[in-house]
Amino acid sequence: MANYNEKFLEAEEQANRLATQLQELKLRINAHDEAASSLNDAKSAIASLTGELSAISQKWTEMISALSKIDTSAILQAIEKSSVELNSFLRTRYERISRFMWIAFVLGSIEVLAIFVLMIIVLIRSS
Repeated sequence: MANYNEKFLEAEEQANRLATQLQELKLRINAHDEAASSLNDAKSAIASLTGELSAISQKWTEMISALSKIDTSAILQAIEKSSVELNSFLRTRYERISRFMWIAFVLGSIEVLAIFVLMIIVLIRSS
């Protein structure tokens, strides 16, 4: 009988060890499941981020391409041309006004000054 008791106790001890091992295995499986779920979430977030970064990169590439197509020298030439035209226009207006003022000064006539004022008004309105 002692043999049966010893065998029973030994079998019970093995059963307890197996139950403990099964519980540890279950905890490990749960931990692995949680880790796999977290990895899947991270994978989805990274995929989304990669798509967004790719779209931003494409927009930057398009902007850089558009900027490189702009001809800076043509812009500077257009500015220079406009500047020359404006200077010429202002110089012509200044010369006309100076002539009228000189005539008015030399002649000293009130009528000439009145004409001068009228001419300035006409020049300003025609501009």
